[in-house]
Amino acid sequence: MTSKHRKETNVSKDGSFRSLFMHADRADMFLMAVGLISVVGDGLGTPAMLFFTSSIMNTIGAASSVSANVYTQNQ
Repeated sequence: MTSKHRKETNVSKDGSFRSLFMHADRADMFLMAVGLISVVGDGLGTPAMLFFTSSIMNTIGAASSVSANVYTQNQ
């Protein structure tokens, strides 16, 4: 009985990267791919928002050197 039990549990315990996907089917692979794309998008969201916000703030700051007559009407 012990030799049969040893044969069944003769799985590598080194924790290789391939062993993570050993029992994954197509649905699991699809969900992992969607998760990877989502994580990349989430990680790029904040830097992209900061980039566009800084561009807008720089544009507003550069426009403050324009004379006040552009924004006001003399009545």
